[in-house]
Amino acid sequence: MKAVGWLAALLLRKAPEAAADVTTRLLNLPDVPPELAVQLVSAGMRFSYAQLLAAADSMVARVDVWVQAQQQLRVESNIPAAAIAICCNDNRDNIQQAIGDGHSADLLQLAMNCSSSATATAVIRCLPAAVAQEALREPDVARKLLLTAATRHHTAAVLHMACLPGMQQHVDAATLHAVLMQIQRTDDAHVGECAQHLCRLPAAQQLSSEAVLQLMRGAVPSSCFTLVALCGLPAAAHLTSEAVFGLFRSASGYSPRSIDVLSDCLPPMVLKRLSSQQMAQPTKAAKADGLRVIIAALRDLGKKLTQLRRY
Repeated sequence: MKAVGWLAALLLRKAPEAAADVTTRLLNLPDVPPELAVQLVSAGMRFSYAQLLAAADSMVARVDVWVQAQQQLRVESNIPAAAIAICCNDNRDNIQQAIGDGHSADLLQLAMNCSSSATATAVIRCLPAAVAQEALREPDVARKLLLTAATRHHTAAVLHMACLPGMQQHVDAATLHAVLMQIQRTDDAHVGECAQHLCRLPAAQQLSSEAVLQLMRGAVPSSCFTLVALCGLPAAAHLTSEAVFGLFRSASGYSPRSIDVLSDCLPPMVLKRLSSQQMAQPTKAAKADGLRVIIAALRDLGKKLTQLRRY
């Protein structure tokens, strides 16, 4: 990255005719360190508001670092106060004052793509209901905003948006699956609560069994609350015995709680598909680690299966 910065700074100084192309390429570099952004802006890099919005629309990570560098060096630009507040200020009151009545979809996309979860959440919570409804009127816009916030791990913003009527109306199964996959990759304490709200969206009823299985595999080591929500989806009733047993084997390597969730929350018809031979096999992971409590949980599940088969 240092070599890229050195070369770019050289081009900006020695080849001004290439500045526009160099700037576009730099704006599309993800995770640019703040000190490098300052170095390049100091070397003469200039970008327009339209270029900034284009980078945010492409979901370039930490694109706001360029605005921060401009502000640090007091470089004049055509970037409006609302965008500067989003890129540089976590204070909700300041953000609300700067945004005012200008709530374009592009500005919201910039906010959801910014580095600060506090800022993203403040922006989405500042929107009056009528303004939010108008901004999320287009299905593609609503989906892009939700996915961008999830990709940047702004869990609180995702949670708030999941409750908005526009999101409930426009989010499809493919977007919901992608959003759930993204939020599972963060260690935010609200991941489980967020997943539960997302699983209440109408699109959750359309998730395939393959998609739900993939999400459950990700939830087993990270979030029992997410696992509970996924077990209650219609697609969970169509999981194969091999898939379910694989989940139990995976859970045995992490936490007895995950096994309890699977045995208590999966539909009875799914548990009935597990053969007695499958459940009689203590997992290698459990044996290797001496996790007696997990083996006991598997045996308890075997007893539950025996009781279910009687009905």
